[in-house]
Amino acid sequence: MLHAGGPSGRRAPQTGFVELDPHDEGPLNRLLEQAPYENVFFFANLQVYGWRHPDVTHWGMHDRAGQLRAAVGRRGTNYLVFDPAHAYATEAAALLNEQPAISSINGIWSQTHPVIARITGTDLVVHPEHFCTLPLGTALPEAPAYVRNATLDDVDALTRHYNSGETRRDRSSVQRTVQTERVYIAEVDGYVYSSLVVVGPTRHAGLIVAVLTAASARGRGYATACVTAASRDLLAANRVPCLFWRNPVAGRVYARIGFRKICDWLLSQRRS
Repeated sequence: MLHAGGPSGRRAPQTGFVELDPHDEGPLNRLLEQAPYENVFFFANLQVYGWRHPDVTHWGMHDRAGQLRAAVGRRGTNYLVFDPAHAYATEAAALLNEQPAISSINGIWSQTHPVIARITGTDLVVHPEHFCTLPLGTALPEAPAYVRNATLDDVDALTRHYNSGETRRDRSSVQRTVQTERVYIAEVDGYVYSSLVVVGPTRHAGLIVAVLTAASARGRGYATACVTAASRDLLAANRVPCLFWRNPVAGRVYARIGFRKICDWLLSQRRS
């Protein structure tokens, strides 16, 4: 049998998704390169966690010629779908229905929604999102001095910030985020008013997620300042800033910065 990581990049024909390993990295990267910005989660998981981490798994679907055509990724109980041919929703759903727990399934709407429709045993709430990018070369103003990268010294203040509204995060979770991701905060007089996380950056892009502003501080420009600072740093490193949103107020903020929609995104979360 020819392995996907061999000279041909092919496997023998299969009827379902199979778990990939380091030999498959080349074919997987070539597949994901078809949508490098939308697949930033895939690339970041490989970059940060590699192939051997117990919390991360990648599966692939090969066509009859043995070429890799679709992928499903896992980080913890969160899953990603990439099926550019729109041909393997049934097989992807069969794989996901075998998983012991699902917290979320995410991906490009047109590719992921057919998978969600076939999920059984997990009650998922589907959120339509707008996936946007900021073009390289965009000129942005300098961010205010109160915006900076968080350090481990900020974990307690960040934990209070996350728990000041509807979000709930324990201290150890916040600490892991600060250790593994790039976190930006707007801090004034020792109080964190706004924050965000940059996933990656990968060799193509950085994904801005978890933008959160304290309810008492909304409308003061803190989120805009954080997004601007993170975007400036990504652009300076020749990486495309990406984000997705469903709140129209946030969408208007991002549009003023210069973000433009490139696709419909699907975020589905297990109903609590």
